[in-house]
Amino acid sequence: MDSHDIMIALRGQALNTYDLDDFREVVRINIDRAYTLADVKRPELPVIYEQLVKEVEDKLWRSYGYLTSQELALVCEAGVAGELGRQTKPTAAAIFSWLAAYYGSDIRKEAVRDIRRRSNAEVKQDGPSGEDLERANWLATVRAIGYLWEEYRMEGRIREDHEDGWVAHCAFDGLAERGLVKLSAEDWESARREARSLYRQQQGIRAVGSLIGVDAPESKVKRLLVPVVFRKAVEDGVDIGAIIGEEIERFKNAS
Repeated sequence: MDSHDIMIALRGQALNTYDLDDFREVVRINIDRAYTLADVKRPELPVIYEQLVKEVEDKLWRSYGYLTSQELALVCEAGVAGELGRQTKPTAAAIFSWLAAYYGSDIRKEAVRDIRRRSNAEVKQDGPSGEDLERANWLATVRAIGYLWEEYRMEGRIREDHEDGWVAHCAFDGLAERGLVKLSAEDWESARREARSLYRQQQGIRAVGSLIGVDAPESKVKRLLVPVVFRKAVEDGVDIGAIIGEEIERFKNAS
């Protein structure tokens, strides 16, 4: 797996833009392929294998829906090849670790930066591929907002297993672009304090002296603020789900 492979994969279709049945089929195909590439037999009991597939589907839908199906194929290939950690046998835990390693890799970050630079140039020149990428990014954003809104509405929170970066960049920034972020300076400062505390715990920073100059990534702050934005919307009688639904409907009618 190299940056060229990733750049090609990034231009594919985001997982959360598939119909649910198609999404599940894409995930199953790639898990089956991972077992084939690893030359490992699938669990003999069908119920065990089905549970593995279901866990991976849930994780991908909740936390990695912005990845493309081609990226998922790369992850499975690189995972069984040992490029994403020591775990090479396909299990739910192994695939979760592959996804995290891939998403956090420098090579993917650089590929994303490169493709954004190129797509921006294409948009300026009215290039069709740039427009297509913008539409795919837009659709991934609104679906992410809608998904998290429904999760908050049903559970009163967003789950802990969502990636900070996905929530921050795909949901919070999308809410801000739509003028739906109504936060005070106190809200921001409270989130920054909590983010710093969580980040230091995660990094194993305990000594008081070592806290100086250590701050949490902005993505972690934004992640903590998403449920605050949702709570304020509920208090103000704003139905974010309806707003997003109307936006998607206009998109469908225009297509």
